[in-house]
This record gives sequence, C-alpha cells and structure tokens, in this order.
Amino acid sequence: MSHKSNRSDRAPLWAVLGVILGAIIVYMAMTRGEKGGDVGAPNRETSIAESLNISPVDESGVVLANVGGAAKNDALAGSSEAPERSGPLTKNRIPDGAVRILITKETFSPSDFSVRAGDAVTLVVTSGDDFTNVFAFEDTSLRAIALGVSAKETRAIRFNAPQEEGEYVFYQNMPGFQNVRGVMIVKKE
Repeated sequence: MSHKSNRSDRAPLWAVLGVILGAIIVYMAMTRGEKGGDVGAPNRETSIAESLNISPVDESGVVLANVGGAAKNDALAGSSEAPERSGPLTKNRIPDGAVRILITKETFSPSDFSVRAGDAVTLVVTSGDDFTNVFAFEDTSLRAIALGVSAKETRAIRFNAPQEEGEYVFYQNMPGFQNVRGVMIVKKE
C-alpha cells in the first residue's frame, strides 16, 4: 500500500500560515514603538515627543525618524524611516498646538485644516465611534502619515508638511468607507 503525498493537500495550510503571518506583521506595524504601560504617565523627566513616543523635531524644525536623520513622509507607514506614531493617548496628553481630527465611519471633523509648508505638524486622530478607523493620505508622498485608531482611541503622529503648496486629500482607509474624505491645505504663508 502506497501513501503517496499529494502536494495540493498542503496548499491550504500554507495559505493559512501566510494569512496569520501577514496579520502578525500588520499588528506589529500598528503597535510598533508602544512601550507598554500608560503612555500618559512617563516615569522620568522627558520631552513631549519621548513621553508620547512620537518623532522629535530638531533645532531646524525637521521631524526625525527612529533611525536618525529626517523622517521620510513617503516611507512605508510604520517603518523605521517613517515618522513615529504614538500609542494610545489620554486627553490630558494631547500636545498643545496639535491638529485634532475626529474620525468616524461617516465623517471627519473638521474635514479640512491648514498648515504652513515645511512646518512640523502634530496630528492627533481620535475614533469617534465604536469602530476601528484608519486615517491616511491619498498622495503617495504622504503614505507614511497613517494612523489606525480603535474604538474611542486617540493616537498622534508628527511629520513635516510638504514643501509644495496645495490640497492634500486624506481619507478613511477602511474597506467600504474610502469615500469619507477631507483635505489638508498647505500654504507658504
């Protein structure tokens, strides 16, 4: 009696393992940099960027990446070259001067905001409903500026605004809700 193995029997197992590995990688990218514990209660004297675990800004106003040097807005979101995203924030830990966006499945509030070209921008996104929401920019030059927030959660990211004036569309990057859009207006003023 022969017990010949059929290779097609193993294909579903590899597909399942691939999906699981992909989910782990996405989860790690979304939570990269979280240090555990309450982000709102650092145990030593730190700068705002360190206590929130977002990218710091150097003396010339350039947002720095985790690997050193300027953060790249066109890097893969969550990569070491991209601006760092915070872990979950409490309301009392939102930095002064931050652009605050409330996101739901149906809307952004506000649906537009203005920034000065090249300035360091701290963007704070809060989920205003009981769903996971993902803020992202349409323009690939800003693909690193993406924030996923769970139900009622708040997170932040700091980045340098583009040097070119114009309107940069952001959207709800969840299947079925990509038509929920807003705009970041970049001015030279």
